[in-house]
Amino acid sequence: MGKRVNYAARSVISADPNLSTKEVGFPLFIAKRLTFSEPVNEYNVKKLRELITRGPFEHPGANFLVEKCKKISLEILNE
Repeated sequence: MGKRVNYAARSVISADPNLSTKEVGFPLFIAKRLTFSEPVNEYNVKKLRELITRGPFEHPGANFLVEKCKKISLEILNE
């Protein structure tokens, strides 16, 4: 039996000649919505600033910014 959940994607597994056997491919629209949290430190602050500047409409980019326990969506912000 399948279980319905939000924020999940399904796809059919098939061969792709452009990928190595150790790689997994995602469609671009799923890759743009896929998120994971990454804490800021002195080693990655420059990279994370670039992702925030790109925003959610370019890949790779950032979808959200968490500041002082407040989650801010970058889709509604402008430059």
